[in-house]
Amino acid sequence: MSSQSDVGFGSGPGTSVLSGSAATTLLAALILAVFVVHFLFLAVVAEDAFISFRFAQNVAGGHGFLWNIGEAPVEGYTNFLWVVIAAGLIATGLDVALFSQVIGFLAALGTMGVVYIWGRRLLGLEPGPALIPLALLAVAGPFATWAGSGMETTLFGFFLTLGIFCFVSFWQARRPGWLLAAAGVFVLASMTRPEGVIVFIMLGTLGILLERGIRPFLAALGLYLVVFGAYFAWRYSYFGYPLPNTFYAKTGGGMAQVMRGVSHAKYFVAYYAAPLGLMLLPILWPMLRGAGAMPRIMELRLVAQRNAAWLVPLAVFSGYGAYIVAVGGDYMAMFRFFAPVLPLLYLVFGAAVARYWAAAPRWPRLAGLAATLVLIALQSTPLEARLLPQIPNNHGTWRGVGVERWHAQRLRVIGEYFQSLRTDYDQSLATDAIGVIAFVADMKIIGKHGLVDVHIAHKEFAPGELGSGLPGHERGDLDYILSKRPDFYMYNRAFTEEPLAEQPAPFPAEAAAIVAAEYAPESVYLEDALNGEAGYFTYLRRKDSAAGSPTGERAD
Repeated sequence: MSSQSDVGFGSGPGTSVLSGSAATTLLAALILAVFVVHFLFLAVVAEDAFISFRFAQNVAGGHGFLWNIGEAPVEGYTNFLWVVIAAGLIATGLDVALFSQVIGFLAALGTMGVVYIWGRRLLGLEPGPALIPLALLAVAGPFATWAGSGMETTLFGFFLTLGIFCFVSFWQARRPGWLLAAAGVFVLASMTRPEGVIVFIMLGTLGILLERGIRPFLAALGLYLVVFGAYFAWRYSYFGYPLPNTFYAKTGGGMAQVMRGVSHAKYFVAYYAAPLGLMLLPILWPMLRGAGAMPRIMELRLVAQRNAAWLVPLAVFSGYGAYIVAVGGDYMAMFRFFAPVLPLLYLVFGAAVARYWAAAPRWPRLAGLAATLVLIALQSTPLEARLLPQIPNNHGTWRGVGVERWHAQRLRVIGEYFQSLRTDYDQSLATDAIGVIAFVADMKIIGKHGLVDVHIAHKEFAPGELGSGLPGHERGDLDYILSKRPDFYMYNRAFTEEPLAEQPAPFPAEAAAIVAAEYAPESVYLEDALNGEAGYFTYLRRKDSAAGSPTGERAD
């Protein structure tokens, strides 16, 4: 094996382009600049972020963790710690949307910092090669998009990366303090998203297998169980269910759900994992020329078996990927579910390639790295829409970010309209898009798909009804929704050139009779400046509603 001084972008031993500290610093600054530009280019506060902000509004207002004031608590979020942070921002008068993006950005930088230190301290890479995983992250759309989404995704990823780093550090330092630190970080991760519990269990299993016993982990396990156990006991007594309401609302599709997850994972691998194979070509190059690279490849496999710094993150990424498949994937842009563990994949692959590049000539390895970065970055550009098909049951990559922006802005316009129309908080709106509208309109919101409704989330469906549609949008109970007699019923968010005198949305016969008897369509002319659109927005209004008169009608 070549020494680490030989590993870099140079053409041979001792000739690394990154050998000087100034060059390394310059390259690190360039990587950071690329990430900042990428972050700003894709930044969008997602519609789902406002679901958390709505809960945070009620927490900050002293009403508790509930969706509609005056109703029973419901755990319509999967990010308790993020809701608490957002509540703090709101309570101090800060712009929660803006500062949630700031926190996401800082969490992304923190993750990159942990990845770099991991490469240097745990994998023994020189400063230059240790930057390769950071370069991969800087051009990866999932990492940049969800850092600026206003959601907890990147903070959760930071906790995962830091917690696993602490866990792996134990294997090199053999100091129990690292395990206690890992347990503390995983308490935060598990309070940020429940998947943190799954990863903690993965690590515990790996630790017992590698250590051949549980004794070294007892103190860390005790710390985790005491602190997280107290939190879990509180939330179970508060909400009455072991898992968040959103889990029940989004799952239940059986094998169809799993196959949808397989499709989702297939596209992620094609767009963000398969391009990494191009960096293998420089390693294979000497073998093709008869230089005997096969021992190096076999050596890399042995290193992965023997060194927890390689094995653990790869095992966690694989296990987490299996979980994503099992729950059926996600519909939101840029593979949101994979974003928290993407740093683990790029850490292992980038560092492994950097360590074994010395066997290859300079230009093939530079070409392999450049091609990999370009293919990964492609998904963040309009070119992806021209070259690649739309991902099934998913908003997409660059196209997906555009979809998120369009809906978030359109729903803000609609939310502001209903805020001006309603005369009392208790007046209600039934809608399938609950985040932005609830946050802006400040009225009771009835969600159609059960994310914030226990009845719909736990309703039994016949086999085959769930699992193959848009994730999180398959559940519903129209009769139940209408029984709540919402003041307004929103069935679309599109604009039309003329007012609609009749209700065009199809309803089942029984519901159609209720709608015809109790509701009437109402149209209002709205302008959506950021989306560059204007027209008539039509919704249903209950005939005996005490809400105010429509505003903003177009004068003909």
